[in-house]
Amino acid sequence: MIFRRFTLVFLLLILLFGARNSMARIQSGLVTGTVVDAQTGELLPGATVQIEGTYVGTISNEVGLYSIVIPEFPVRLKVRYIGYQSSTKEFSGPPDGRVIFSLEPSRLELPELIVTGENPAYNIMRRVIEEKKRWSASFDTYRVNAYNRFRMENDTGIVSIWESSTIAFWDKERGIREISLAQKQTANTEIDELLPAALFMKNFYDDDIEVAGHVLMGVTHKNALDYYHFELTGTRAIDDQLVYDISVRPKSKLGSGFVGSIAVLDEVYALLAIELEPGEAFLFPLPIKNLTIHYRQQFSRFGSDVWLPVDLRSSIALDISFQGLLSFPTIHIEQFTRLSNFELNVELPDSLYESDDIITADSTFIASVSVAALEDLAIPLTPEETLAYITIDSTMTLEKAFKPRGILARFVDTENDSDREGRRNGRRSRGSDGNGSPSFLDLYEVGVSPDIWFNQVEGWHLGGAGTLDIDRKVLLTGRVGYETARKDWTFGGQMRIGNRRWIEVGYLDHVPRRYLSEVTGRLLNSIDVLLLQPDYFDYVHEKKFYFTFSSRVKGLRGLRFSATLATADYSDVERNISDTFFGTPSHVIENAQIDTGTLQSVSVKFEFKDPDSIPFGIGGQYTAELNVEQSLGGSIVDDGHFTRVDASVVWRVPTFYSRRLLPNSLELKLTGGTVSGRLPRQRFGVVDGSTLLTPFGGLRTRKDRPYEGESFAAVLVEHSFRTILFERLGLRTLVRYGWNVIVTGAVAKTRIEDGRLAPDESEPGTPPGQVHSEVGLSLSGIFGLARLDYSYRL
Repeated sequence: MIFRRFTLVFLLLILLFGARNSMARIQSGLVTGTVVDAQTGELLPGATVQIEGTYVGTISNEVGLYSIVIPEFPVRLKVRYIGYQSSTKEFSGPPDGRVIFSLEPSRLELPELIVTGENPAYNIMRRVIEEKKRWSASFDTYRVNAYNRFRMENDTGIVSIWESSTIAFWDKERGIREISLAQKQTANTEIDELLPAALFMKNFYDDDIEVAGHVLMGVTHKNALDYYHFELTGTRAIDDQLVYDISVRPKSKLGSGFVGSIAVLDEVYALLAIELEPGEAFLFPLPIKNLTIHYRQQFSRFGSDVWLPVDLRSSIALDISFQGLLSFPTIHIEQFTRLSNFELNVELPDSLYESDDIITADSTFIASVSVAALEDLAIPLTPEETLAYITIDSTMTLEKAFKPRGILARFVDTENDSDREGRRNGRRSRGSDGNGSPSFLDLYEVGVSPDIWFNQVEGWHLGGAGTLDIDRKVLLTGRVGYETARKDWTFGGQMRIGNRRWIEVGYLDHVPRRYLSEVTGRLLNSIDVLLLQPDYFDYVHEKKFYFTFSSRVKGLRGLRFSATLATADYSDVERNISDTFFGTPSHVIENAQIDTGTLQSVSVKFEFKDPDSIPFGIGGQYTAELNVEQSLGGSIVDDGHFTRVDASVVWRVPTFYSRRLLPNSLELKLTGGTVSGRLPRQRFGVVDGSTLLTPFGGLRTRKDRPYEGESFAAVLVEHSFRTILFERLGLRTLVRYGWNVIVTGAVAKTRIEDGRLAPDESEPGTPPGQVHSEVGLSLSGIFGLARLDYSYRL
């Protein structure tokens, strides 16, 4: 409604202050109708409808229906469609009823297609690339009207629609910004944020086109002639100009590119239309079973000879399945995007780029332009879409529309966060005091989480933690647990104040792991022990009071600093041989003796996590950590203080086929530490070994236990070739299941001062003067999760 008020205000201003010009004009109007084949009556979807002499236009929808806002009359509308003669109609005022454009097939006599020598498609595309290079340098900015509609469907029909209309601004250096004019959605789609429109437009004239994490080479890339196979398959006409139809596919099945067809306009050598989809290398890991995307796009001339997209129509189908245990109905998404009224090389307000927000709602700007209702700005709805807006209500949630199937379906929580937030808001409104004062639920959020694990010291640890979040400023945590083997209790509590910068004070009486592992946590170790494998960890009894300050480092994204002052009392615990569901472990490693007593220390940590990195092997990643601990006193260090320093770096860099979502990648881990003074046993550093379920980061020929020492160093490398080997061999089934070939290697060394170990302890560190080195070959992705390793110690 607010946008319609702006429209009325604008029209009143025109009447009051533009009277001299209004005498020669008739008020704006809306022209709607259909585009059909004059001979067969067939509806023509995707036909371009343009106000002649301007860059204002639209396209016809799936059933040939178009709708275009006319800013002033008289006007001439021109409709174009490949293979037909264009049709033009003149209107002196708003027409009565729908206007039908009947297009006659093109009368141009097409030349006979004879191919000898090099396929002429290569020369045509060479000219297209040259022309693009010339005209793409002629503009640095543009402004355009944008409209976008997404339609989501399941196997039975439409389940959701959302539309948006914006004015978009593009700068070659600074990117895109949009101002929202209007948006609309079905009642079951709770999108409170502003939706962009132009941002969803892909320009197939671009060199590189990102699709679902893959970066595919465009068909007009400067290297496209070497990357793609082009073939002239036929000719058509539009009006009296020849159009070349060219098929396209990557020369290599491993290439990240498109397959399909493109239409090139003769003489000017410009893309007129494309119909493409990603090629065979468009692969995804489980649980994505299948993802197909089909694109159609048309281009028009703007300015003297600039060619830009006017639409994008895409069809997406997504299948998700967890090895048959859990699957979802196929998700279908239809996208319709239209760009109209390009203005090239316009001056863009710097205020658009003062923040990182792609889209804003600038009421001052909206009030200065004529904003029509979304229905007038849109590509017309189909009858099915119109019915969907009428029949879909808030109870027809997407969770119901895509309810999972399979054995694990009952364990999936299909309620989204917005449902919970709605109930929370409802409770808050009911719990307020009626004067706008916050209720209990406004300020306090309570959470409970389990603390359950299994090891050969505690047996089952059965407990949990409760949290109380006070207005996102104070977080109180309490935890308690019972150890079935030790028959004792653990407990503790913390209070944290702050968010980006915080302080925490806490006390713990528990049985922690004597050393921490970067590759094996409590869950994986519990599974190993339950499967009768040796316990990876040693344990201690710790009573600790600590105070921590932590803050992000200003100006350095991803870097956090923390300092901890702690006093702790340590005592030994015994390894208990605990039965599991599968019997009694055949091999139990005794718990190492530690330096008992009290220890006061201060420790400092610098932790960096690349804020732009993505987990699961997607793209590059970089993390680093530096720890420094200085002893301050206590009975453990009566004979001398210590300073401990350790650091680790993990770096993943794409190597081959970097255009893919999961490129071949080299993963490198550097870790090391040293000490000055006498280091307590519970502060020894470790180089991880491997267990039954160990991922990257451990020595694969060092089984069941890590190497430990007062000082240590290790270099571990792993190169993943993904599915490339099986793609080359044509084993598509293994490719579909994501089988992955990996080459590994590592070197490591630790040092322990003579006399520090008990006589009966078995090789916790590398043998004196020796270096552990190994190479290996792995096959991962078996049954989606398992990995088969063969490693050889050199």
